[in-house]
Amino acid sequence: MSTLLLPSINSFPTFPCKFKCPNDTVSVVVRASAVSAPEKRTRRKRRQTKGDDDSSSPSSSAAEKSLRFTFMEELMGRARNRDANGVSDVIYDMVAAGLTPGPRSFHGLIVAHALNGDTEAAMQSLRRELSSGLRPLHETFIALIRLFGSKGRATRGLEILAAMEKLHYDIRRAWLLLVEELVRTCHLEDANKVFLKGARRWAQSY
Repeated sequence: MSTLLLPSINSFPTFPCKFKCPNDTVSVVVRASAVSAPEKRTRRKRRQTKGDDDSSSPSSSAAEKSLRFTFMEELMGRARNRDANGVSDVIYDMVAAGLTPGPRSFHGLIVAHALNGDTEAAMQSLRRELSSGLRPLHETFIALIRLFGSKGRATRGLEILAAMEKLHYDIRRAWLLLVEELVRTCHLEDANKVFLKGARRWAQSY
């Protein structure tokens, strides 16, 4: 997964406007979680003796965290080995164990597809994550930008930038990365179009 790590870019200005693509096929829905009113509880000291036989949330939460960590170790190992089917199996095992897959689980699945160069499977996994009401990680979008840039898919890369901006992510690094990948793979005309599109957005703020 070292190929997915990027150097930081600190000196580029922000874009004030929406980075929209006319062919935006990525549907992003950001849902606010419902928060119920907290129950009134009497205050009591939180000290507990070591031998307390308490099966309430702290102990069960620790067990759940341990189980989730074990699954995630296995999942990310398979993602690094480009084993997308193996990652899917781990996700199904998590569900069977009563755990809900989160953004990092889908990140591993999308990375596995990206390392295999499978653009369609990567997009299907992203849509599946979004339909689950989850917010994809910034690193997940970066992996997709690398994938589409390396394949010369400039339009699809712009769709990913638009989806990132809808989720209020900073798209500067992803935009520059898309341009770099297009140049690296000799899609110079597309790289120029993407660069100018972003540059115009920046110029409009001045």
